[in-house]
Amino acid sequence: MSKKKRNVGATLIAQWPGVLGLGMIGFAVFIAWQSREGLRGVAWMIGVGIALLGYWAFANNNSDYKF
Repeated sequence: MSKKKRNVGATLIAQWPGVLGLGMIGFAVFIAWQSREGLRGVAWMIGVGIALLGYWAFANNNSDYKF
């Protein structure tokens, strides 16, 4: 039985912690770029983004990847 190839949307939804983590880090860097105030909130957003990337990395199942 062959595997069905997923489209980009399904892949992004399946990998939501990584996508959300990168998005949060990018948004926090954008806020820091636009404003020098509120850097504590930016630091929290970057921290949560890094935590989501770590969760995604450890929870990701690589059994069907061919290296």
